[in-house]
Amino acid sequence: MFSPRLSRILTPLSVAAALFIGANHASAHTVAIGWSTGASAGEVNLFMGSYHQNGIGDGPDLEGSANLVGPGGYNTTTAFDTTFDTVADGALPTTLPLGNVQFYPGYGLSSILSWEAVTIAGLVSAGGYTFNYVCAGCSAHWAPFSTSTVFSLTEGDIAGGGTSVSNAVPEPATMALLGVGLIGIGYSRRKKA
Repeated sequence: MFSPRLSRILTPLSVAAALFIGANHASAHTVAIGWSTGASAGEVNLFMGSYHQNGIGDGPDLEGSANLVGPGGYNTTTAFDTTFDTVADGALPTTLPLGNVQFYPGYGLSSILSWEAVTIAGLVSAGGYTFNYVCAGCSAHWAPFSTSTVFSLTEGDIAGGGTSVSNAVPEPATMALLGVGLIGIGYSRRKKA
């Protein structure tokens, strides 16, 4: 198929590429990055999703910091301060639009078993921002596929009027009331029929 000389060049390159890809897959567990509008103007909530469930002993349920670099020399680093387990709390934080979530290729919403989040403040303009995950000696739980992700924040993303990440997780009592209400609606419709 290929000349022997070309084969001698391509084979080592192919093996090196496979090892590099395999090494990335073996060491990375955070497979989603997302954002939502913060409660106040100039705030944005950043979320990282891992395919590990909280409390399984593979590292802390909350770890590392978010560094955000953007227009006009904006550069801030804030520690992640909120975490929750999707098995117990639902598939997404209640304020995180699915359209604002970037997944690593091959992963989707059903892959995410836990999230950690932080509210970043002081943003003054829309534009391209680079999110850098900062963590010295991170555990397997939050090790990212890429330590740097680029995304674009609109005027609406930084205008405020959303919520803080501490309010992003529904209370269990609220979810129970919603469930009871839905059961009641289903029962009344069935009774009418």
